[in-house]
Amino acid sequence: MDGAGPNETYAVFVYIVMACLALEAALLLILWRVRGIGLHPAQTLAFLGAGASFTGALLVLIMGGSIALLGACLSGAFLCHVFDIVLRWKK
Repeated sequence: MDGAGPNETYAVFVYIVMACLALEAALLLILWRVRGIGLHPAQTLAFLGAGASFTGALLVLIMGGSIALLGACLSGAFLCHVFDIVLRWKK
């Protein structure tokens, strides 16, 4: 055994998901900038921000973080969802 507990092992998977979200954001923003296709950057950042916030909340739970930090992550996800809804209603 390498000394890593189950929580640290699960956290690695959460970090992988976060890296995938960052890569997705970068690729979508590059497509928008270079080709003009896809969602507007504000929409992209709104829905991926919510996903990143939920992923952060999962990491807080896995690692046994504080309730305040968990609340901050969930509040961030809520704000991203509200921003996304506002952008969709403007259409």
